[in-house]
Amino acid sequence: MAPCPPTPIAIFLTNTSSAECLQRRKWPPGAIAWPRDFLENQLNRSLKNLGASCIDVYYLHNPETQLGEVPRPDFLNRVRQAFEFLESAVAAEKIKFYGMATWNGFRQEAKAADSLFLSELEKIARDLAGDAHHFRFVSVALQPGNDRSTDFG
Repeated sequence: MAPCPPTPIAIFLTNTSSAECLQRRKWPPGAIAWPRDFLENQLNRSLKNLGASCIDVYYLHNPETQLGEVPRPDFLNRVRQAFEFLESAVAAEKIKFYGMATWNGFRQEAKAADSLFLSELEKIARDLAGDAHHFRFVSVALQPGNDRSTDFG
């Protein structure tokens, strides 16, 4: 009988605990950040895990959680740096497009501290790559029974 595969947590710890990109001292304050070397590490890991040379859509997940930790200008600078990397990944033919996957960011009222504005994000992408930018997707959580599932603020 074949040995049992390791648990998901064992796989994670084996593959990432010593990775330079995950050393906490390199991460700026905030619940989630996107240092370039971390994004590059995770993109390459995804390509390897999928056995693919290119990913159709690469998502940055739950960016709105950073807005409780850092001021909006710092957050938008992080977005700009992440988008710069993702546009370079498009140029390297590792991804075709990128987007934001959020839990609440696009569903918050505009006055909420953790609200995301598609216009702000799209402007960053357009400033970096013009009309040919590759920020083309958003993903929001829609759940039956969630009284805000269809409320997009």
